[in-house]
Amino acid sequence: MIGGNNSFGKTICSICYEDLNPIIEDLQSISICGHVFHEICLQQWFEYCTNGKKKNCPVCKQACSEQNANRLYFQSVGDPNDTSLTKKPRDHEEDPRELRNEVKRLEGKVLQLTSTLEKQLKDLKEVNAELFTCKEELKIEATLKNEAVKQEAAIQQLLHLKSKELDRSTLECIRLKDGNMALDRELAALKLSYKELVTKCDTHGRREARSLRKLEKSKEKINKLKTRVQELETALERKEKDNENLRTLRAAKKNFELYQGSKEPKVDRRSYENQNKAPAATEVDLCIVTGSCNDLSRPRRKRKSKSKEKSIQNTAEDIITGGSQVQGSENKDGISGSRNSPVIILDDDTDLPLLDDVTQHQPSFRIRKETSAPVILAHPVLTYCSAFTLLAEI
Repeated sequence: MIGGNNSFGKTICSICYEDLNPIIEDLQSISICGHVFHEICLQQWFEYCTNGKKKNCPVCKQACSEQNANRLYFQSVGDPNDTSLTKKPRDHEEDPRELRNEVKRLEGKVLQLTSTLEKQLKDLKEVNAELFTCKEELKIEATLKNEAVKQEAAIQQLLHLKSKELDRSTLECIRLKDGNMALDRELAALKLSYKELVTKCDTHGRREARSLRKLEKSKEKINKLKTRVQELETALERKEKDNENLRTLRAAKKNFELYQGSKEPKVDRRSYENQNKAPAATEVDLCIVTGSCNDLSRPRRKRKSKSKEKSIQNTAEDIITGGSQVQGSENKDGISGSRNSPVIILDDDTDLPLLDDVTQHQPSFRIRKETSAPVILAHPVLTYCSAFTLLAEI
C-alpha cells in the first residue's frame, strides 16, 4: 500500500495488482490474516488451489478456506477535495496526455506483472518440482521407514529369540556345570574304587599265586597218592593171587594127606640130616612164598613177582609129587631147585593163614626128608587132576 492524499487511491490487490476501489468493486478479506483482495481474484485463487493444492493466503501462504473469506462493506460520505471520485468521463477525454501516461504506466505495470507472473510461474514450477521431489523422497523415506520398522521388528524378534536362546544356553551351561561337578565326584569315587579294586586284585593275585603253589603241591601229592594207590592195588592183586595160591596149596595138602593116609611114605634120613645141617637154607619164609611183605610202600619189580610165582608153583609141585626133579641152582628167593631137594610137609594141625592175617601170623614150613617115588607132572593143574583121580580110585 502506497501512501498519498487519497488513502483508497493507492491500494492494490496482491493477486491482480489492480487498484482497490471499495466504492465500485467488491472486496473480500481473509479473516485469519486480514489481507484484502478482489472478490473475483480471490475466488479464482481458491479455484486454482483446488487442483491438488491446499488453499492458502496468496500473500502470507497461511492455510485458509472459502469460509474464511468475508466480504468488506464500506460506507462513504464523500470528500469535496477529492475530485478523482467525482470526475466525469469527459474529464479524462479532455486530458489525452494524462491518459497516455496512464496507459504507459499500465503497460509498464502489465509488463512488470507479466514478468512477475512468469517469475512466479517459474518459481511455482520449481516449487512443484521440489514438491514432487520431496514427495518422491517422502515416499522413499516412508518406504525406508517401513523397511526400517520391519527391520526393527525383525531385529526385536531376533533379539527376543536370541534372548531366549541365551537363557536356554545359560540354563544348559548351569546344567552342564552341575553335570561336570557330578561327573567329577563320580570320577573321584571311581578312582577310589579303582584303587581299591587294584589293591584287591593284587591281594587276589597273591592269593591265587599261593593257591597255584598249593595246587601244584596238591597235584604232586595226588600224583604220589595215585602212585601209592597203584602200588597198593598191585600189592592187593598180588595178595589175592597169593591167597588163591595158598588156598590151592591148602587143598593140595589135604588131598596129599588123604593120599599119604592110604600109602605111608618113607623118610629120607640123609635129606633130613641135610635139613638139620642147613635149617636156614630150608626155612621158607611166608613173605618169600606169598610175595607179600609188611612194608607195602616199596614197589616190587615184575621180574621178582614172576620169579616168586614160579617158586610157588615149584613148591606146590614138590609138595604134591614128593619132590620133583628141578634143574638149576638156587633161585632169587632162596628156594633150592636140586634133584634131591627137600619136600615141604605141612602139619595137620597147622592152617595156612590168608594174607590179611600176615601181620599176626608168620609161620614157617617144617621140612622133612622122605624118599618116595617121584611123579613128574607137566603142569600144576594136571597134578591136581591126577591127585583127584587117585583119591577117586582109593
